[in-house]
Amino acid sequence: MAEKKRRYDLDWLRVIAILAVYLHHIGMPFNGDKFHIMNSESSKILDDIMVFFEQFRLPLLFLISGTGTMFAFSKRN
Repeated sequence: MAEKKRRYDLDWLRVIAILAVYLHHIGMPFNGDKFHIMNSESSKILDDIMVFFEQFRLPLLFLISGTGTMFAFSKRN
């Protein structure tokens, strides 16, 4: 039986995606959306950046999760 190696690229992609989620939530009080904690000043540039990355953040997490699940199930008989 061939031994399958760990996919470190997926691990790092997962780390980057979770870090992006963390940074997104740190920026929420400053972007102008109605978050439950708001700063008195908001940033339109930060809002635009966050809206752009919102398109990829959750689908990327689902893709990584699905790929990890596929690799985990492929090791089973």
